[in-house]
Amino acid sequence: MKKLLVFLAVLLLLLPNGVLCVGAISEAPVKVTGELGYTQAVQFDPRTAISNTVNHAVTAAPLYGENADTPYTFYTYLNQWQKDVYNGLLNAGLDSADSTNGVLITFTTPITCQNTTASLTAEAQKTFSLAVRGGISALMEDHPELFWLGGYSASLVDAYAYQNSSGYDVEIHSIRCKIQYKTTVYADKAAVTDYYNRMMAAFDAFEVKGYTRYDKVKSIHDTIAKQVSYDPNYNNANANGTAHEPTSVFLEPFLPVCEGYAEAFKMLCNREGIPCVIVVGDANGGGHAWNYVKMEDGKWYAVDLTWDDQGSIYYDFFLVGANSTNRYFNNDTTTFSNSHTATGDLFDDGLYILPYPALSQTAYALTLGKANTDIAVRKADGIVLLGKNQSLSTAFIAPYGSTVSVSGTTTGGSVTVTNGGTTTTYTVARRGDVVADNTVNKTDYEKVAKATVGAVTITDKAQFAAADLNGDGAVDAFDASLLDMYINGEALY
Repeated sequence: MKKLLVFLAVLLLLLPNGVLCVGAISEAPVKVTGELGYTQAVQFDPRTAISNTVNHAVTAAPLYGENADTPYTFYTYLNQWQKDVYNGLLNAGLDSADSTNGVLITFTTPITCQNTTASLTAEAQKTFSLAVRGGISALMEDHPELFWLGGYSASLVDAYAYQNSSGYDVEIHSIRCKIQYKTTVYADKAAVTDYYNRMMAAFDAFEVKGYTRYDKVKSIHDTIAKQVSYDPNYNNANANGTAHEPTSVFLEPFLPVCEGYAEAFKMLCNREGIPCVIVVGDANGGGHAWNYVKMEDGKWYAVDLTWDDQGSIYYDFFLVGANSTNRYFNNDTTTFSNSHTATGDLFDDGLYILPYPALSQTAYALTLGKANTDIAVRKADGIVLLGKNQSLSTAFIAPYGSTVSVSGTTTGGSVTVTNGGTTTTYTVARRGDVVADNTVNKTDYEKVAKATVGAVTITDKAQFAAADLNGDGAVDAFDASLLDMYINGEALY
């Protein structure tokens, strides 16, 4: 679902007759001033097909580092002018919500529009528009907590025209950028500040459970789905609602549309140190937003929380890949890449396109636990973790087109999934059941305690995973302490 966005129709210093507004012709630079106009873009309803989407392809951005913990920011891919706009609004924080005065943005080096004769005015407009559009687009998606960003207008502060043999060269040294509020709810800075403070308090209190990345992503996914409902009548998405913003997830009436889901999901992943991006595009013919998440194997997987929140929690679109067809609740074999098309075009006009990381071709895991089951998947080392009271035989669903079989009951068992021509087997580790007797008790604690002082060495892969309760790759005193509490009835996290 597209936000109600405002697009600068940059009237770059033009008089009605199309002549560049520079005053009298002179060898000395002439200062130029003016308010830049804007027109209003279309707001898309996700219930209707998009008829005027700009046709373009989004190519995957090059990766900056292969570390699974390296965050991905759209800021990385901006030019310096765009970064100046981004940083100016980011540093202004809540002051950017003062639409009366706007934010003064000074460019590190001037924006230059060369040879701006009447016939080349469109190119000059594009140069300026790309600077502002790119900076705001990246900022909106990198920092969804700045929920009031969207529409904007700008005025020149320091801009100069220099005469040359064929026209003029223009240098824009600074501008003042003003934000147009997306809804009547955010009518002024006071309203924005109130919503922001209440949203951030709820955000800080939002509990994310788990030690593994899978645990945390699943916890965010499930807890949001339990807390909110998709705005069924589209009432909260109109000019008097908050459905397009993360406020709709953290604050009443808890009625988001896709943007609200995706933005809140990213905010929580950011807090937990999990690389995540918001993806905008089309899904089954309508405007839509979802997420990509980087898992510990260094690959990116898609999460469409909006489509997984069907009253009951589904996992049809949880950590899936481009070729994933395991959509359980509607028996649909359409691949994710065919149902979801990333456009990266927030303003739907093709001027600035956000670059996305490459999506994995396959899902993170070919099988998933049922809702509210105490399991986690670690694809990188082929481990499925079970809670101490979780039944292995009843923990999993078999997504459409798949078969799932289990062997054993506890640590050392296995889960085998066949999907099409692909078969994957995971090794089972019951958290805390280090001796693999299907109970978590003093015997397990004693083995872990001995391992922490080097009296025993745990070499078996499944037993090591069962002992490493905090998932940090070592069996140490922290794990022994957690296991002691776990045995005595305290939650592991």
